[in-house]
Amino acid sequence: MANHIMLPPGGANGGNTSVNGRSYSCAAGAALASVPRDDAHALEANGWLNVAIHGTGPTSARPTSFQHGILGNNALYYDTTISAFIAWNGTNWVNAQSGASV
Repeated sequence: MANHIMLPPGGANGGNTSVNGRSYSCAAGAALASVPRDDAHALEANGWLNVAIHGTGPTSARPTSFQHGILGNNALYYDTTISAFIAWNGTNWVNAQSGASV
């Protein structure tokens, strides 16, 4: 199951939410990594932002079209092997910041 990186909603609580029996807390502006997919969907329903919609993990676990349906352009994944956000450009995975193929 893919893990996701989440940003909390703004506001006084800074993102204190319980889903599926687990509590998530994160300061506003900080990111919460390694959130299971089902929890990520529940957090989104509570105003959190899913930053890496196709999850996080090593290079070897990058999503492929046959695993997750057709990947749309700019689908984001956080590659823990290279410690960078990468985006699908329709043909290749590229560094989301520089645009260089990775």
